[in-house]
Amino acid sequence: MGIITISAANCKNCYRCVRFCPVKAISIRDDQARIEDKACIQCGICVNQCPQNAKQIQGGLEAVLRYRASGQPLLLSLAPSYSGAFEQSLTEIAAELLKRGFSLVEETAVGARIVAGEYRRLVAAQGDGGCLISSPCSVIINLVEKHYPRLLPHLTPVVSPMIAHGRLLKARWGPESRVIFAGPCIAKKEEAREPAVAGAIDAVLTFAELREFLASPELPPAQRPRSLAPNPDAGKGRWFPLPGGLLRAAGLAEGVLEQDILIVDGMEEVMAALEALAAGEIKPRLVEMLACKGGCIGGPFMPKAPVFPARRDRFITTLLSLEDGEHIAGREEIELGREFRVRPYQRIYPGEKKIRAILDAMGKTTPDKELNCGSCGYESCRDKAVAIAQGMAELEMCVPYMREKAENLASTIIDFTPNAILVVDAQLRIKEFNPAAEKLFKVMAEAVKERPLGMVMDETHFATVLNSRRPLQVKVEYPHLGIVTHQRLSYIEEEDLVLALIIDITDMERQKEAFATVKRETIAKAQEVIEKQMKVAQLIAGQLGETTAESKVLLTKLIQLVQEGGDENVLP
Repeated sequence: MGIITISAANCKNCYRCVRFCPVKAISIRDDQARIEDKACIQCGICVNQCPQNAKQIQGGLEAVLRYRASGQPLLLSLAPSYSGAFEQSLTEIAAELLKRGFSLVEETAVGARIVAGEYRRLVAAQGDGGCLISSPCSVIINLVEKHYPRLLPHLTPVVSPMIAHGRLLKARWGPESRVIFAGPCIAKKEEAREPAVAGAIDAVLTFAELREFLASPELPPAQRPRSLAPNPDAGKGRWFPLPGGLLRAAGLAEGVLEQDILIVDGMEEVMAALEALAAGEIKPRLVEMLACKGGCIGGPFMPKAPVFPARRDRFITTLLSLEDGEHIAGREEIELGREFRVRPYQRIYPGEKKIRAILDAMGKTTPDKELNCGSCGYESCRDKAVAIAQGMAELEMCVPYMREKAENLASTIIDFTPNAILVVDAQLRIKEFNPAAEKLFKVMAEAVKERPLGMVMDETHFATVLNSRRPLQVKVEYPHLGIVTHQRLSYIEEEDLVLALIIDITDMERQKEAFATVKRETIAKAQEVIEKQMKVAQLIAGQLGETTAESKVLLTKLIQLVQEGGDENVLP
């Protein structure tokens, strides 16, 4: 399972994650968004953009609690961007963590100083025509390994500050100690388990997880481990979270204005720079890259408040107050080298014939129908068609296509239903008047649409529904048209409209009246027979009295049955 997963219950198929994913590593299958781990670079953009909080991150707290329970020393490597995420000082954070089982809290910037020294050495030793792409950012490593493998030789073969610091802590306090890294980055969780650097970091927490841990109960004093003395030599390594921070920490800050030094941050600029490098359009000696806009201060697990400028200001204020002005230390007795691996994610590009067939299926039969609205998450209808062919998207993701399909279906139903359908607005103006209504009321839709309802019929019942906002069923006769109707009126709250389904029951009413006439005539005839029988009975009462009585009973029952049988309603 990957670092980022999606909750099927929370995902509402809004395609926002597809739209913002810089490498389109999110597929839609069976109306469900899925992370394509082989393409995902763990930038965390989809996590922040998801309005339903459907993206879930692999947690690290369980491992921390397990290590604490085992009695193994817990050492925290705290990313230097902490001051942009927490109001507390490093000393205050450390004090709280020591109460909860950590033996040491130290800035990752200690490792960053060592890495900065290695960069300065490599840049100085670099020959003409060479190009180094910085590698402290885990997302950049993932991006190059998976999507720009041609540029892999340009990745600087140096471990990140997190790995350098982890190795330094284990070298100092013993391999049995457990080093936990805390920072704003999701990709660090995957970097920590990469085979090339495995063992340096035992668990990775986001700042959100660290905040959750800080809110947990303190350990009793007797259960707290012995605290260890941290290394204060972070120095200029604290600048790493900012664009240009590596150059400043390495003593190469003057190179910012030089043509052969390039600083880029944010995925859009990063990918544009990599494209230009791959095409040979630019040839810098060093490219410092940070995937997040504004650097690590803009990381996916930095708090939303305060806003970025305020976080950056607080970070720099803290940094300047801690700046110790020390020179970059030389290479420490830990391994700083790093090898990268080619993990190319390649999609098979479909042929033009297949793309054209998919576009036609979406109703994009001509270029002018390719709206390129981006509602599906892709920049163009053609990109969407390619994604469908590659199994990354579905036809139904096209919102204009689905809307047109729904409208066509609705129009078909309205046009071909045998019953009249009317829609009127709050001003009792006709908005919809279907063909059955034209036939029933003997007037064309063009003549009455957007006109007052009173031109066609009495408005009373419609006004009642608008005012009460409750449905109404009523029988209405139109003598001038020779029709009788059964009307079902419903209020549509979202649009403040009244929808009327009008059924022509003229024939049913005529049948009902004919039946009533037969009933009346039958009763009259039966009554006439009874009266005649009674007269005869008076003449021959002695001989036929019993038979006459029985006939009267039978005829009386017949009258009752006829009377009772004709009272049922024709319509429910």
